[in-house]
Amino acid sequence: MAKIDRRSLDKLMKDIYDTKDKIIKLDKNINKKYKKEVKENLEYIARTAIDNYYESYSPNLYKRSFDLYNIYKVHVTDKEWEILYDSSYMNKTHRVDKDDSEYIYDWMFKLGWHGGAAYGPDHPSPGTPWWKLSGSWYKPAIQTGSPYKQIKAESEIYLDDAIIQKQEEFNDKSNAILDSLEQQIYKTIR
Repeated sequence: MAKIDRRSLDKLMKDIYDTKDKIIKLDKNINKKYKKEVKENLEYIARTAIDNYYESYSPNLYKRSFDLYNIYKVHVTDKEWEILYDSSYMNKTHRVDKDDSEYIYDWMFKLGWHGGAAYGPDHPSPGTPWWKLSGSWYKPAIQTGSPYKQIKAESEIYLDDAIIQKQEEFNDKSNAILDSLEQQIYKTIR
C-alpha cells in the first residue's frame, strides 16, 4: 500500500469537501431549473383543460363568467409540485349566489356541467342540472368533459415524467462529479 504524505491527504480531504459542495449546488440548480419548468407546464395543463371545457359548449341561455380560470393555483417549491384547487380562489362573478361558489366548483369544474341548477322548487329532475328560461325549467343542461379530471390525469402523468427526468439528470451529473473525485483519489494514492 502506498504511503500518503500529509499535504496529499489534506488536498484529498479538500477535494472530497469540494465535491460534496458541488453536489449540493448541483441539486439546488436542478431544483431551480425544474421549479420554473414545472410551474409553466402545470399552468399550461390547467389552462388547456379549462379552455377545452369552455370550447366544448357555447351557451345561448346565459353569459359566461370564465371564472374557472381562477379556480386553481400552481404551487411549486423545491420539495413540492402540485396544483391546488379551491372555490375560494374564484372571483365570484358568476350569477350563482356569491356564497355558493362550491356549486360551480363541484358541478362545472369537477363534473363538467355547463350552467343549470340541480335543485330548486318544482325541479323536474333533482340532482341533474337544468336550465331555466323566463322562470320555468326549460331543459337539462349540457355536460361535457370535466376540467378537473383532465387536469388531474395530465398533471399526474407529467409530474411522474418530470420527477424521473429530474432524478436522471441529477444522477448523471453527480456521477460525473464523483467519477472526477475518484480519479483524483486514484492519482493521490498511486
